Amino acid sequence: MVRRWNEEKTKRRKSAAVVCTILCAAVAVAVCRKEWAKPALRDKLGEFPPISPRRLGQTKKEGFYLTWDDLRITCLQKIFEIKGDTLTQDSNTQQYIKSMPAAANEAMLILTTAGRYLRKCVTLDFDCMDRTKPDFSIGGWNGYDLKKIAPDFYSLEEIYHGGVDDYGLYQDYRTEGAGVLLLPEGAGGTFRIWYNAYPPKVTKEMPGNTVIELHPEEASMIALYMAGQLYKDDDISIAQIYMNEFMTWLEELKQSGRTADSRNNGNGGGFYSQKGWY
Repeated sequence: MVRRWNEEKTKRRKSAAVVCTILCAAVAVAVCRKEWAKPALRDKLGEFPPISPRRLGQTKKEGFYLTWDDLRITCLQKIFEIKGDTLTQDSNTQQYIKSMPAAANEAMLILTTAGRYLRKCVTLDFDCMDRTKPDFSIGGWNGYDLKKIAPDFYSLEEIYHGGVDDYGLYQDYRTEGAGVLLLPEGAGGTFRIWYNAYPPKVTKEMPGNTVIELHPEEASMIALYMAGQLYKDDDISIAQIYMNEFMTWLEELKQSGRTADSRNNGNGGGFYSQKGWY
């Protein structure tokens, strides 16, 4: 009887100690946050650090954008050639590394043409002395080959025009062929031409710290495609899993990416007549 009473007493003491420890920790955290909120301490030590997961390739300079080394390391990890997060170049990995640029270029072309567009802008200023000359003139129209103006041109998105005291979406233009822009003869002012671009090409000489100029959600899928292509001869079942994941994400990207582009592409919320009546 006495022994059982002593055991129960010991259990109660341990439980009380645990509860006390938890309460003390909670109070300590609250005090720290309260003290951190004081301007003098915050100015001296900085803001209270938020708790967030670390992202691949995230640095103060690059944000969420990935580098070429990030992609190569991730690819080698997926095909089980390295275990750490350091790019290892030896007799086992060299055969894969040499094939990576071609696989990466394939992935980037698919992502930027069938997924989320890579949008860029060029300017035609007709009020300056060295304004761009048309490639041809016919029937009251001046023709400009957009592939000469922007070598990475893929497709035309929209055009904005600005004059002395106005700026807005421009509709009085035509297109022909695979990238010829027709503007009225005598048009003045500045034209900002937004277009969808092909991705920059990856080469074997490209430095490892080169940032991949794609949207982060696109760039994060390049290594998955690379692994699926490079691992076919080693294990076709695993390679197929990677390719299936890539294609599934590509379908999601078509919706999410283009929805984001349409939301970012607002005209100030005002009404614009497509017929030019208002």
